[in-house]
Parts: sequence; structure tokens; C-alpha cells
Amino acid sequence: MRSHASHPSSRSTSGGRSGGALVQSSATRSQSVRDAELKVAGAIPYALNVELPGMAYGRCVRSPFAHARVRNVDASRALALPGVVGVLTRDDLADGRLFPYYGAAIKDQPLVAIDKVRHVGDVVAAVVAEDPETAEEAIELVDVEYEELPAVFDSIEALESSAPLVHDEIVGRYEIPGGLGSLIRPQNGTNLLHHMKVRRGDAQQAFGEADLIYEDTYSSPALHHCALEPHVTVAAWESEGEAPSAGSFPRPEVASLTIWSATQMPYFVRQQVAEIFRMPRERVRVLVYTLGGGYGSKTYCRMEPLAAVLAWKTGRPVKLVLSRAEEFVTTTKHEAKVRIKSGVRRDGTILAREVEVYYNAGAYADRSGTIARSGGIGSIGPYAIPNVQVDAYAVYTNRPNAVPFRGLAVSQVAWAYERHTDELARRLGRDPLEFRRQNLLREGDRFSTGEELEDVHFVELLEDAASAIGCDEPLPPPSSPGNLVGRGLAVIIKHMGSNPASTNLAIRLDADGTITALSGTVEIGQGARTVIAREVARALGVPEERVDVPFVDTRETPPDQGTSSSRSTFFNVRAAQAAADDLRRQVRELAARVFEMPVADVRIDGNHVSVGVGGQGSGAPLDLAEVLRAAGLARVTGIGEFHTEIGIDAETGQGKASHHWHQAAASAVVEVDRETGKVAVLRLHLATHAGRVIDRANAELQNEGCATFGLSQALFEEMCFDGGQLLNANLSDYSIASLADFPEGFTTTLAENPEPNAEVHGLGETGLPAVPPAIGNAVRDALGAPVWSIPLTPERLLEAVLAQQ
Repeated sequence: MRSHASHPSSRSTSGGRSGGALVQSSATRSQSVRDAELKVAGAIPYALNVELPGMAYGRCVRSPFAHARVRNVDASRALALPGVVGVLTRDDLADGRLFPYYGAAIKDQPLVAIDKVRHVGDVVAAVVAEDPETAEEAIELVDVEYEELPAVFDSIEALESSAPLVHDEIVGRYEIPGGLGSLIRPQNGTNLLHHMKVRRGDAQQAFGEADLIYEDTYSSPALHHCALEPHVTVAAWESEGEAPSAGSFPRPEVASLTIWSATQMPYFVRQQVAEIFRMPRERVRVLVYTLGGGYGSKTYCRMEPLAAVLAWKTGRPVKLVLSRAEEFVTTTKHEAKVRIKSGVRRDGTILAREVEVYYNAGAYADRSGTIARSGGIGSIGPYAIPNVQVDAYAVYTNRPNAVPFRGLAVSQVAWAYERHTDELARRLGRDPLEFRRQNLLREGDRFSTGEELEDVHFVELLEDAASAIGCDEPLPPPSSPGNLVGRGLAVIIKHMGSNPASTNLAIRLDADGTITALSGTVEIGQGARTVIAREVARALGVPEERVDVPFVDTRETPPDQGTSSSRSTFFNVRAAQAAADDLRRQVRELAARVFEMPVADVRIDGNHVSVGVGGQGSGAPLDLAEVLRAAGLARVTGIGEFHTEIGIDAETGQGKASHHWHQAAASAVVEVDRETGKVAVLRLHLATHAGRVIDRANAELQNEGCATFGLSQALFEEMCFDGGQLLNANLSDYSIASLADFPEGFTTTLAENPEPNAEVHGLGETGLPAVPPAIGNAVRDALGAPVWSIPLTPERLLEAVLAQQ
């Protein structure tokens, strides 16, 4: 990320396991990111580039109503338009040949509306035509008769007994057996999708013992992911080597389906699409090239099921590309409301905390149950509070679907608990830095879920952030008389995954020396292929350039749960180490057989194989590929898997809640124009605990990207609704930060553990949740008035000043 003409400086540091003093890192910057030159030259493949013979183009007919019964769908006028190949309506799904629902946890989302529409932009029908222009014209010719129904848009109002039901039935025939649906508990006859609880100690008793009790309410809006690349899917059927005729149902024993998609989860797509057609998943092939961004919007299934069904209905390969306006109503970030109450002693000790979080799930479940689970776990913050009561709710409404978003669930609650922490400090007359330092978790403390924490660095990160903006120095003077200057801090804890997870990786060694690392991780711009190549090269003792990492192809690459939750580096490094160990084991056994020696007399050191008593051969060592050639083998493949088991009690939230805990702190200095309410960020710093850094350039970019997202969310981003109608469904009216909004004083710290075998961390989300509250606390410091909601628009700040007067 560049700020004006200068690159943000990186204060890269390293620290030991138990959080000793930060010292200067000796790590070096990495080489170029793999494929960077191809991207610059426009030569890297994307799903949008896929062209097939006879390909047709799909477009969606979408609802103008937030909630309505679909009385009739008449496609006759559209079918009469020259160039229209076919139209998919609910009538095509009535005979039971296809299972018409899909979903990440509960199968509650229909391919096209069957009984009713549940949000503005819900898909009612889909048209396939010879070209995109004809398809666009045809969707206006599909006649739909609606009966408008009462709608509900607010997550708290949706829980009232009188609220309209978004789903008349939630569970039963739609739930995924043994899947993620088993982790959530929807309640039929209500709009409650999931209620997550954390109970530790006795919060109510502790409130009775507290000297002071303070309660605040905070909110954060729905956001758009703003990935540069839209959702794109191409689907094509083959039957015994030939495309099926229009509407011919694919017989599982002869039919196969290939999908090219911009998805973060190709194996999930494969599974869900196979279930729709009731066919073995092995006959569904998903190919994923580089993605042009995703940030959670391309997790699970989006347009892939519909594209596959359109290709089945028409007997043609079909490309489905969403417009930017469609993107806005397809995926959003969860709007959230947070009520937070703390009981404290006069000396500043936090005795108890009670939190209620309401996540607006929108019309379909997707992963909103996990959002409530993850946000509830993280809502206490990185503080040693012995008595905790958390209730987090995911609630159906008639808003567009809310899905995972970078900073999964934690950005919303971090805004609340770090703003609340500042308010507590001010009410107690304490310095916000000292108040945080007093209450932060330390090595060996137990988190609100009961698990003992290791490798804890919150205090060091906070102190680094405070030092970066000169918290012990006077504030800079305002640039204009009457302007106000303030500074703020924030420190956060974030989970990495909240469900059991696994990753598989294969290392293929050919006799000619070619090394191929096969991974189901998607290259989404985060540099995953670079990290995988580097770690495989490190494990095998070969130059990185020798390791090829192909794009994901579910027919070739081993299964992976998905590229999300900052999990790729954490899981792939361990899977790569296991695969390398398996490969070396096989090569040792081959060498022992070829040279008629015991396995114990074969030693592998990196890429070199020595044979002799005790592995001390007198001749020149062989490389791994030479052993294959000596054995007469063309290829050996090492298989590695890394699996984690976590889980918490449904009633108390106690247990192991995360594979790994992310830690970060941020600081900001702002200037507020008292007349206009406009905020200028003068200094911004983000400090992140990075573990062992594999690729420094990418790690720094991830940290800077988190700061970029955080500043944009703090000051600009908000999806604005009038009831169920989105008012700013384009990038002209939806504001995001530009380079001009970033200060010259923009710095980052990677707090690194330099030990060779130290734990690696994913960094794609770590620092993001800390940035909005740091800026919010700086604005509050400048104004002398509290702010409760983001973005910190001029209108909101002027209202805050007026409310204080």
C-alpha cells in the first residue's frame, strides 16, 4: 500500500515465545511474488477468460420486493426473443430430479425462488442466450406476478413474536446431514438462526460486587466486499464425451460436469453441486485459477449451482457473470448491534462483562451461525475478565444475504469492546494505555472460553502502537484554528477458524527432478502459491524455482476445506512438512531396496541421499530424483495432512475455541474539522504478531492491506438501505478510501518470532479489527464526545458534538 509518494515504513521486529522485549528482526525481504510478472502483463488466467465452443450466457431475473409470494412466472415472451436459448423457472424444479436448495450450513437457499422471494435482488428466474446483450434484454421479458408480504429488516425487531417470518420452515429437509448445520441451532417459528453463549464465572454476582457499572451500545453497518473481480462461473456438461442435449438429465454413470469458477472453496462447490444432481462428487470437476479478490464473498456456493443447472437445462456451456449492482445484493458483511456492560473496581480492575451481539444474517443462513459463534467468542476482547456472560444472535431478515467478510465477525465486536474500553478509562479518570495494560491477558491466562493462552504478546503490541504515535509526547497542533486533534489506541484478539478443520497437500517428485506441490488452496492474491513453493523447497532442501504449484483442479489436487479465515499458511506449512516427511520416507525405502541396505543406513539431508553404514556413505551423495531413476520409477508422491480438533460447549462456550489466536494493536492520530466534521488521519500504525514469517514482502502487504480496509471501514464504508431497498449499489455512491486518505505517517510492525521452527501465522485478517476502533478512539479524544457507530461520517460527528453540548 502506498501513501501518496512514499511506501509505508515497516518496523519489523521479533520476540520470543513468552513475549520478551521486541528486538530488531534479521529476516530479509522475499523475492517477487509468484506470477507477479504474468499479472502485470495481463497473462494470468481468470475464470472470466474461459471461452468454450458453443458457450451461452446467463442472466438473472431478480425480485424488486423484499418479501413477496411468487404467484406466477411466465417466460413465454422471453423465450420468443431471437437468441434466447432457455429460461429456468421454478417449474423446472418441480419434478424432483434436482434437489433445488443449497447452503453453507443449512440448505435454505433455492436455485430460483420456489414459493417466495426474501430480499430485493433475490433470484426469481434465469435466462440463457447466445450473447450477454440478448440475455440482458430477455430478463425484462420474464413476467412475474408477486403478492407483497410484510418484511422485517432490523435484527432485533426480527426476534419479536409479531415479526414476519423470513422462512416458514428452517430445518428438516434442508439441513446438511453431518455438516456445518449440526453446529447451529435455528428455531422454527421464529427468525432466530443461531444463539451462541459464553458463560464463565458468575457475571451477575460480580456486577453486585463491582464499584461501578457502565453500559454502552455500538453498531456497525452492512458492507460490500468490493472485490475487483465479480462472481464468475462457467459450467459445461459431457456425456460419454459429448455434450448432452437440452434438458437431458445427466445419468451419473456417464455424465460429468466441469465448472470453472472464481471461488474460494472449490471442494465445497463440488460437493454441493453433486448433491443437487444426486450424482457422485467425483464426476464434478472444479477448476480455479487466480482470483481477483474475494475477502469472503467467494466462499461456499454463490452462482455455481445456478450455472450448472442452466448448462444442464440448455445442453450448452454457460457463463454466468454478475454485474456490480448484482454483486451488492448477492453478498454483504453482517450489520451488527452490540450492547456491552462492564463492572469495574475503582482501581480499574474489570470484574465482569456482559455482551449481547445481534448479527443481521439477511435472507439465508450461509455461515451466519458461525459468525455468531466467532463473534461471541471474541466479543470480550483480549482482557483477563473472570466473569463473563455473552449472548450472540444470528437473525434472519429481509436484507441481502450476509456472508463471511475479512475480519470474520470480530471487526464488529472489536469496534464495540475497544470503544467501550476507552469509555471505561475516561469514566474512571484513567489513561487508556495504562487501563488496557492493567487488564490485558498475559502468558498462561485463561481466555473467556476457558482455554489457557500461550505465546501472548498483547502488551508488547500495544506498547509498540503507543510508541509509534508518540503517546508520551504532546499532540501536534491542528493545521487550522478551531480544528481538533486526538489520538487513540486499540488492541484485539481474533480466532482463526472455529470448527474442526483439515488440509491435504501432495508433493510429487518425478524422475527428471521435477517437483510439483499439489494444494487445494486458492490463489486469491495473498501469495499462497509463493508460500507453498517456498515451504516445500525449504522442507526438501531445493531451490524454490524447482517447485511448481499448479492452480486448483479438484480432479488432481487433494481436498482442502477452503481458502478463508487466514488459514492457508497455518495449515499448508504443516501439511507440506508432513508431505515432505512422507516423500523422504518413500525415497529412503527405495534407496534401501536398490542398494540392498537397511533403511537405517540411508540418510537424507535435504535433497541429498547418502547410503552406507549409519548413513555415512563414502561415495558422493545422490539427489532424490537419482534414487527414483536407480529404482526404475517415474514418480513418487508424498502425502501430507494437517488436522485440528476444536470445539466448545453449546451452553457455556467453554472449550477449545480456535486453532490459533491472532493478536494485533493499532494507533492513530486524527484531526477533525469542527465546522464540517471531516476527519483527516495524520498518523496510523498497525502492529501484528506474525509468528515465523515465510514471505516478508507478502506479510508486510497483508498487514498494510488490513490497515487499508480498517481505515476505509472506519471513515467511509456503509451500505445504505431504505427498508429493503439498497440505495448505493454502485462504486460511485458506495464510498471507499483512496490513497489520498492515507497519511504520510502510516507505519506497520511485524512482531516476528525468528526461531526456525516457530509457529507460522496467517496475516490476511489479523490487524484489520484493530484499526476502526483506534481511529474511533482518536476521534473521540479530539471531539471530547463519544461516537457509537461507524463509519465516522461528518454528519455523525457533528451530531456527536451537538449531543454533547
